[in-house]
Amino acid sequence: MTAPENSPPVELVDAAVTAWFAASPRAALTRDQQEHFRERMRAALAAVGFRAPAAGDARNADMYWNDADTEGFAGSTLDDAVRYVADDIPTAEMPVTLTFQVAKTLPNVQVLVTGLDSDGDLQYEVIDAASQQQEG
Repeated sequence: MTAPENSPPVELVDAAVTAWFAASPRAALTRDQQEHFRERMRAALAAVGFRAPAAGDARNADMYWNDADTEGFAGSTLDDAVRYVADDIPTAEMPVTLTFQVAKTLPNVQVLVTGLDSDGDLQYEVIDAASQQQEG
């Protein structure tokens, strides 16, 4: 059985399979059994009309953090993040599934800090960069 072309991302299916078998240790499933269930899950999701996100959605991000350790920035490309995190994983423990939190840099914002109000709260206003460019 092969997965349909519109199959969901392997991360989604892997999470579903892991949750599906959470009652029994994942190690109890052989790699072939895990792959068999992943393919069945992809086929079932495709049958009900699931459409995978557009290719590269998460790969278009420019900030990646290891979900298991979000304190440290893992990289600005998926390749850099995978290499950074996988560098600490012994080869004997591979293959391993890594989960990353991702984000996309937005345009910078400027604020004008005007002072404190009578309650001691900081007061500021956002400077509209678009109108500033038109004036300048």
